[in-house]
Amino acid sequence: MATSEERQHILNMIAEQQITVEQGTQLLTALPDSDDLAMYEDDAELYPLNRVSPQDLWLTPLWIGVMLSILGATIFAPAYQSNQAAAWPLIVCGWPVFALGLLMIGAAWYARSGLWLYVRITFTYRHERDIRISLPLNLCIVMLRIIGPVVPALEETGLDEVLLTLQSSINHEQPLIVDMNENGKRLQVVVG
Repeated sequence: MATSEERQHILNMIAEQQITVEQGTQLLTALPDSDDLAMYEDDAELYPLNRVSPQDLWLTPLWIGVMLSILGATIFAPAYQSNQAAAWPLIVCGWPVFALGLLMIGAAWYARSGLWLYVRITFTYRHERDIRISLPLNLCIVMLRIIGPVVPALEETGLDEVLLTLQSSINHEQPLIVDMNENGKRLQVVVG
Protein backbone atom coordinates (compact mmCIF):
# COMPACT_ATOMS: atom_id res chain seq x y z
CA MET A 1 0.00 0.00 0.00
CA ALA A 2 1.41 3.39 -0.98
CA THR A 3 1.82 5.84 1.83
CA SER A 4 1.02 9.50 1.61
CA GLU A 5 4.72 10.23 2.23
CA GLU A 6 5.66 8.42 -0.99
CA ARG A 7 3.06 10.36 -2.94
CA GLN A 8 4.15 13.63 -1.34
CA HIS A 9 7.80 12.89 -2.16
CA ILE A 10 6.92 12.40 -5.83
CA LEU A 11 4.89 15.64 -5.85
CA ASN A 12 7.80 17.49 -4.26
CA MET A 13 10.15 16.13 -6.93
CA ILE A 14 7.77 17.47 -9.60
CA ALA A 15 7.55 20.86 -7.88
CA GLU A 16 11.36 21.08 -7.66
CA GLN A 17 11.62 20.09 -11.35
CA GLN A 18 13.74 17.05 -10.57
CA ILE A 19 11.37 15.01 -12.73
CA THR A 20 8.81 15.98 -15.37
CA VAL A 21 5.07 15.90 -14.81
CA GLU A 22 4.77 12.83 -17.07
CA GLN A 23 7.43 10.97 -15.09
CA GLY A 24 5.70 11.92 -11.85
CA THR A 25 2.38 10.70 -13.19
CA GLN A 26 3.98 7.39 -14.16
CA LEU A 27 5.49 7.05 -10.69
CA LEU A 28 2.20 7.87 -8.99
CA THR A 29 0.26 5.39 -11.10
CA ALA A 30 2.93 2.73 -10.49
CA LEU A 31 2.34 2.96 -6.74
CA PRO A 32 0.02 0.35 -5.24
CA ASP A 33 -3.65 1.35 -4.88
CA SER A 34 -3.52 3.14 -8.22
CA ASP A 35 -6.01 0.53 -9.49
CA ASP A 36 -8.77 2.72 -8.04
CA LEU A 37 -7.91 5.37 -10.61
CA ALA A 38 -7.62 2.91 -13.49
CA MET A 39 -11.29 1.93 -13.27
CA TYR A 40 -12.30 5.52 -14.10
CA GLU A 41 -9.86 6.17 -16.93
CA ASP A 42 -12.23 4.85 -19.59
CA ASP A 43 -15.20 6.76 -18.17
CA ALA A 44 -14.35 10.16 -19.67
CA GLU A 45 -17.97 11.27 -19.65
CA LEU A 46 -18.36 11.03 -15.88
CA TYR A 47 -14.85 11.95 -14.86
CA PRO A 48 -13.13 14.15 -17.44
CA LEU A 49 -9.52 15.01 -16.77
CA ASN A 50 -9.43 17.56 -19.55
CA ARG A 51 -9.87 21.07 -18.29
CA VAL A 52 -11.61 24.12 -19.59
CA SER A 53 -9.20 26.39 -21.39
CA PRO A 54 -8.36 29.72 -19.74
CA GLN A 55 -9.47 31.42 -22.94
CA ASP A 56 -13.02 30.50 -21.97
CA LEU A 57 -12.83 31.29 -18.25
CA TRP A 58 -11.59 34.87 -18.41
CA LEU A 59 -14.52 35.95 -20.58
CA THR A 60 -17.05 35.74 -17.73
CA PRO A 61 -15.35 38.31 -15.44
CA LEU A 62 -14.56 40.42 -18.50
CA TRP A 63 -18.23 40.73 -19.47
CA ILE A 64 -19.29 41.29 -15.85
CA GLY A 65 -16.74 44.12 -15.71
CA VAL A 66 -18.05 45.58 -18.97
CA MET A 67 -21.62 45.50 -17.64
CA LEU A 68 -20.59 47.13 -14.34
CA SER A 69 -18.72 49.85 -16.21
CA ILE A 70 -21.75 50.56 -18.40
CA LEU A 71 -24.02 50.60 -15.33
CA GLY A 72 -21.72 52.99 -13.47
CA ALA A 73 -21.44 55.29 -16.48
CA THR A 74 -25.22 55.22 -16.89
CA ILE A 75 -25.64 56.30 -13.28
CA PHE A 76 -23.19 59.23 -13.22
CA ALA A 77 -23.30 60.46 -16.83
CA PRO A 78 -26.68 62.27 -16.50
CA ALA A 79 -25.40 63.95 -13.32
CA TYR A 80 -22.48 65.48 -15.24
CA GLN A 81 -24.78 66.65 -18.02
CA SER A 82 -27.31 68.29 -15.72
CA ASN A 83 -24.78 70.52 -13.89
CA GLN A 84 -27.00 70.64 -10.84
CA ALA A 85 -25.73 70.69 -7.28
CA ALA A 86 -28.24 68.00 -6.29
CA ALA A 87 -26.68 65.53 -8.74
CA TRP A 88 -23.65 64.73 -6.56
CA PRO A 89 -25.28 61.59 -5.01
CA LEU A 90 -25.49 60.06 -8.49
CA ILE A 91 -21.83 60.81 -9.06
CA VAL A 92 -20.87 59.33 -5.68
CA CYS A 93 -22.91 56.18 -6.39
CA GLY A 94 -21.84 55.78 -10.02
CA TRP A 95 -18.08 56.15 -9.77
CA PRO A 96 -17.43 53.13 -7.47
CA VAL A 97 -19.51 50.88 -9.73
CA PHE A 98 -17.67 52.19 -12.79
CA ALA A 99 -14.26 51.75 -11.09
CA LEU A 100 -15.14 48.21 -9.98
CA GLY A 101 -16.08 47.37 -13.57
CA LEU A 102 -12.77 48.70 -14.86
CA LEU A 103 -10.93 46.74 -12.17
CA MET A 104 -12.71 43.53 -13.20
CA ILE A 105 -11.92 44.16 -16.87
CA GLY A 106 -8.23 44.60 -16.01
CA ALA A 107 -8.18 41.50 -13.79
CA ALA A 108 -9.88 39.40 -16.47
CA TRP A 109 -7.46 40.62 -19.12
CA TYR A 110 -4.54 39.74 -16.87
CA ALA A 111 -6.02 36.31 -15.98
CA ARG A 112 -6.42 35.26 -19.62
CA SER A 113 -2.73 34.45 -19.95
CA GLY A 114 -2.03 33.41 -16.37
CA LEU A 115 -2.10 30.02 -14.69
CA TRP A 116 -5.40 28.68 -13.36
CA LEU A 117 -6.23 26.41 -10.45
CA TYR A 118 -8.99 23.89 -11.19
CA VAL A 119 -10.46 21.83 -8.37
CA ARG A 120 -13.06 19.15 -9.09
CA ILE A 121 -14.64 16.90 -6.50
CA THR A 122 -16.80 14.25 -8.11
CA PHE A 123 -19.01 11.90 -6.12
CA THR A 124 -19.95 8.46 -7.38
CA TYR A 125 -23.19 8.68 -5.44
CA ARG A 126 -25.78 10.60 -7.41
CA HIS A 127 -27.45 12.22 -4.39
CA GLU A 128 -24.40 14.40 -3.84
CA ARG A 129 -23.62 17.30 -6.12
CA ASP A 130 -20.23 17.60 -7.83
CA ILE A 131 -18.03 20.57 -6.94
CA ARG A 132 -16.07 22.46 -9.60
CA ILE A 133 -13.97 25.54 -8.87
CA SER A 134 -11.77 27.41 -11.33
CA LEU A 135 -9.72 30.38 -10.14
CA PRO A 136 -6.67 32.25 -11.42
CA LEU A 137 -3.64 31.08 -9.46
CA ASN A 138 -2.54 34.66 -8.75
CA LEU A 139 -5.96 35.39 -7.22
CA CYS A 140 -5.60 32.34 -4.96
CA ILE A 141 -2.20 33.56 -3.78
CA VAL A 142 -3.51 37.07 -3.06
CA MET A 143 -6.55 35.67 -1.21
CA LEU A 144 -4.30 33.46 0.95
CA ARG A 145 -2.05 36.43 1.75
CA ILE A 146 -5.08 38.49 2.82
CA ILE A 147 -6.80 35.72 4.80
CA GLY A 148 -3.57 34.33 6.30
CA PRO A 149 -3.22 36.81 9.20
CA VAL A 150 -6.89 36.35 10.11
CA VAL A 151 -6.75 32.53 10.17
CA PRO A 152 -3.60 31.49 12.09
CA ALA A 153 -3.97 27.79 11.22
CA LEU A 154 -3.85 28.65 7.51
CA GLU A 155 -0.65 30.63 7.96
CA GLU A 156 1.08 27.62 9.53
CA THR A 157 0.35 25.38 6.52
CA GLY A 158 2.57 27.30 4.11
CA LEU A 159 -0.01 26.90 1.36
CA ASP A 160 0.82 30.28 -0.18
CA GLU A 161 4.49 29.26 -0.53
CA VAL A 162 3.40 26.04 -2.27
CA LEU A 163 1.25 28.04 -4.69
CA LEU A 164 4.13 30.45 -5.37
CA THR A 165 6.41 27.48 -6.09
CA LEU A 166 3.80 26.01 -8.43
CA GLN A 167 3.41 29.35 -10.16
CA SER A 168 7.11 29.57 -10.91
CA SER A 169 7.56 25.96 -12.02
CA ILE A 170 4.45 25.11 -14.06
CA ASN A 171 3.39 26.27 -17.50
CA HIS A 172 0.37 25.76 -19.76
CA GLU A 173 2.03 23.03 -21.82
CA GLN A 174 2.80 20.84 -18.80
CA PRO A 175 0.15 21.34 -16.14
CA LEU A 176 0.34 19.65 -12.76
CA ILE A 177 -2.49 17.14 -12.41
CA VAL A 178 -3.32 15.49 -9.10
CA ASP A 179 -6.04 12.86 -9.34
CA MET A 180 -7.13 10.92 -6.25
CA ASN A 181 -10.02 8.55 -5.70
CA GLU A 182 -11.10 7.41 -2.27
CA ASN A 183 -14.35 6.16 -0.74
CA GLY A 184 -16.57 7.13 -3.64
CA LYS A 185 -15.07 10.61 -4.00
CA ARG A 186 -12.69 11.69 -6.70
CA LEU A 187 -10.54 14.80 -6.25
CA GLN A 188 -8.88 16.33 -9.26
CA VAL A 189 -6.59 19.34 -8.96
CA VAL A 190 -5.10 20.81 -12.12
CA VAL A 191 -2.69 23.73 -12.06
CA GLY A 192 -1.86 25.04 -15.50
